[in-house]
This record gives sequence, structure tokens and C-alpha cells, in this order.
Amino acid sequence: MERIVRLLSVFILYASVSAAETSPAVGSTMPVDSTEIVSSAKPNPRSGIKMIFLGNADLRGAWTAVNDGKGALGLVGSAMILPAVQLPGKGGVVLPIYAFNGSVSDRVVEESILFETRQNHMISLGYKKAIAGDWDAKVSADGAYALTQQTRNEKFGKGLYDYRDMGGRTSISWSPKRGGREEPVTLGFRYFQRAYPNFKSLASENQKLLLAIPGGAASVGDKEKNPKNYTGYEVSASGERWLSETIKGRLDYAIGLQPYTDRYLRTNQGLVSDKKRSDIINQGAARFDWTGLESAVVWTSMDYLHFGSNGSNYDSGQSVYAYTKRFYQFYDLNWRTGLSVQLPLGEELHPRIDFGMGVGRRKYDRHAQDAAGQNLKAGQADNTLTATLGLNVPINKMFGVVAGVTRQMVSSNNLFEKYVKYNYELTAVSLGMTAKF
Repeated sequence: MERIVRLLSVFILYASVSAAETSPAVGSTMPVDSTEIVSSAKPNPRSGIKMIFLGNADLRGAWTAVNDGKGALGLVGSAMILPAVQLPGKGGVVLPIYAFNGSVSDRVVEESILFETRQNHMISLGYKKAIAGDWDAKVSADGAYALTQQTRNEKFGKGLYDYRDMGGRTSISWSPKRGGREEPVTLGFRYFQRAYPNFKSLASENQKLLLAIPGGAASVGDKEKNPKNYTGYEVSASGERWLSETIKGRLDYAIGLQPYTDRYLRTNQGLVSDKKRSDIINQGAARFDWTGLESAVVWTSMDYLHFGSNGSNYDSGQSVYAYTKRFYQFYDLNWRTGLSVQLPLGEELHPRIDFGMGVGRRKYDRHAQDAAGQNLKAGQADNTLTATLGLNVPINKMFGVVAGVTRQMVSSNNLFEKYVKYNYELTAVSLGMTAKF
């Protein structure tokens, strides 16, 4: 079981350290938008087209240990390439993007629900154009392909949980300036279709389980051939404002709808109904940055997520509470804070230390379980406490050394841990190289 959590901790470590490094520290490199691209693009004297090639890469080795047990090694990496093109005159900017992140673990995965190897590929072709004054619009076509390998016996590229996304998004932004500083406001819409090409219906495969329920197998019929596929719609809004000379605030909100193509609800008798599953996701975030110190930035954030779902579940192996009406629904609340400090070393390139900590709580509608896997009356509730420390030491303007340490404590009233560990402490350390060009 410790191996399972160690595998996940590689992702936790990489995500937490990367998040800390993207805080707006003095001298740090923020994600490049099209305004920066245009200002730094080099013109072609013949065509009037300006071009610039941007990218970054990050490769780290990681060591993790759970509950002070024996440690294990892993490898994580990411890369992004953006060859931007500004068209002549007021023709706008073409933004083709390719992004990759992945991980490899040398350990054997003992259970069938977590991953040994993962790759995520994303490609996007976007176009952004100023339309009037401080207003601009952007549209893009996006695609993603996620590859997962759960065990050594599973062929890479044929994973049960491989998925692909196809879709697009559009947004409109207003970026007025106040006191020489931009305060952008953005409205956006995204549409995509997610498909799991290798996922087989559990309902059609587990006929023995359904036969234990009177009328269960007959209620499936030709339903649920592709029960994980769904269509996604998302509307989002964000805005930034300088509240004072040294304090900047940002608000984000998004609401999404995910109707499933072929996933049907279960009745309180365990039968497959005629109603399909549909999820509604509400999420919001608020962040504040204080830049009053000469070589440091202090930040704090709060984010909320409500994952609403009508997806039900019936477990015939339960002695009580066999039926859960909203099995997948949960509420999530997180608070994070951090400090990013630029060290007074070096002449031009300065090392940076990022410290962050956070607490989170997730509350499910589904029941918690005892150690034997039997449902309890109380709903499942998980608590997380995380602390991260990151170091970024530039070698030159292109390359740097990165390191990170994560300590995380997770507790839950769910005591059934045959497949997933809900109560544990982990320590994770990473070391690697980063490149920006």
C-alpha cells in the first residue's frame, strides 16, 4: 500500500513545487501572454511577420517515503513549446502550443487503480486579436491525449484509463490601465468531448454481480457501452485589481456541465435506470499578493469547489446503506499561503526560495467505510495539511537547478484502505534541471 501512495506523491511533489515557483516572485518568470510575445517578437523585413519561439522544460528525479517507510524513486518531467507568430499590421497573433508532462516509476503497482507510468500531451492552435481599445478576443482549437499504464502487464497506449479530449475555447478580455498597471477582466467559454477508447463497461463485464440482483442483468440491456465518455461545457470569468500600491487581488470563477454519453443511474434496488449521469462543477478562487518587501512576495489564496453529481451507486455487498443517491458528489475547500524570496547572491541572476503551506478539507455525500469495507452512517471527510519548500538556482539565463521538499499529512474517517490509502504521512524530495528559451 505504501508503494501506491508513493506513486501519487511524485505528482503531489511536482505539482506543489511547481505551483510555488510560479508565484510572482521578484525576478521570476511568469507565464508569457500574447502582449509579451508581440513586444519581444522579431520582424521579418520581407513579409512584416514577427516571430518568436518560446518554451520551457523541467526534469526531476524524486524520492518519496510514506509513514516513515522505505523510500522509492520516480522521475517526473514537463515541457512546453510555443512558436508564436504576429501577423502584419493589426492581423493579430497566432499561438500554436504543445505541452507535455509525464512520470515514470520503477515500482510494481500492487492494486489495479493507480498508475505506474503516465503521459499527458496537449496541443492547441489559437488566434488572438485586439478588437477595440483595451479589448481583445481569443479563439483556439484544443486537443489532449492522456496515456496511463497501471501495471507492467498492461501495454502502454492500451491503458484502461487512457483518454482523449477534442474541443475548443473562446474568450474576450478587457485590460484597462490604472496607475500604469493593467487590470484585466476575462470572460471565457470552453467546449470539449472526452472519450476513453480502451475502457470497457463494468456493467457489461460484471454479469455475475448483476445476476445477484433480481432483474439486474436484464436492466443493462444495450446500455453503458462507453460509460466514462462525456461532453464538457464551461463558462469562466476572472479579474485582477490593484487594491493598493503593494497589494494585488485576483478572483476566478467557473461553472461547468458534464453530461455523460452512456452512463446510467442505479436505482435503490440496484437496477440500471433510464436516466443518465450528469455533473455540475462550481469552482471559485481568490488570491492576494503583497509586494511591499524589496526582494520578496507574500501571497495567500482560498479556493472552493463543489462537484455536483446525480451519479448514484448500489453495492449489494453492504449490510446497510447499500444505496447512495449522490455517490460522486463532494465539496472541497482549500487555503494556501506562501513566501517567495529572492536571495542577494549573484550579479544578475539571483537564486529564489519558495515556501508554501496549505490546509484542505473535502466532504463527500457517500458513506465512510470501516476497516472491513462496510458503509457507516457518516459521510466521508478527508483533511490535508501540506508544506512545501522549493529552491531555484539559475546557472545562466537559460538553465537552472531546481529542488523541492514536500511534507504532507492526510487523515480521513474512511478506514477501508485495500485499494486507496486515506490516512498517511508522506515526505518527498526532488532535484532536477529547468530550461527556458
